[in-house]
Amino acid sequence: MKAEKSLDRRARIQAEAERIFSRIGFTATSMQSIAQASGLAVGTLYNYFPSKTSLLFSMISDHLPALENKLAEIAKRSHKTKARERLMAAFEIYLSSFCTIDRQIWRDVLIAALGGSKEILDHIRTIDQPFIDLLIKLIGRARTDVAYQALRGFLIDYLTDPVADMTRLQTRIELLCSMLAEKNPD
Repeated sequence: MKAEKSLDRRARIQAEAERIFSRIGFTATSMQSIAQASGLAVGTLYNYFPSKTSLLFSMISDHLPALENKLAEIAKRSHKTKARERLMAAFEIYLSSFCTIDRQIWRDVLIAALGGSKEILDHIRTIDQPFIDLLIKLIGRARTDVAYQALRGFLIDYLTDPVADMTRLQTRIELLCSMLAEKNPD
């Protein structure tokens, strides 16, 4: 019963944090405001999450098992499917992980990461690792570095340009996958 209450409280904290992050931004949000919205004392909030960043990435990490399972399915079928199709499936799954959290929150995270936040960069690397591992398997390490950097550039453009939409991002990724598949024929 106590564990169930703890999970409910954790979920309530995450929901309130996401609501506040979306409304005023990740950077402007304080642990105090999250605690207040969650009906908790700040000290209690820190018992659940040691920092605002750890709270944010706990929200994102809750979706990781599903992402990892989907990427594992692509890895299993890699010999049965054309290179371009495998790459597109991997990129689509990776991009869908960004839809679990509000775009404004991702913008703020990006700004903090570009500002050199080691904690945020470490969390991003952990989240991205299953995707990077699959790319290495599909196209090799050297080309994975290039593909990953291109993807990060596409995402920065998408997150920072208010008129950018998922269609434009998808078109750029399709082009990248076609180019990578040409150099990696089946």
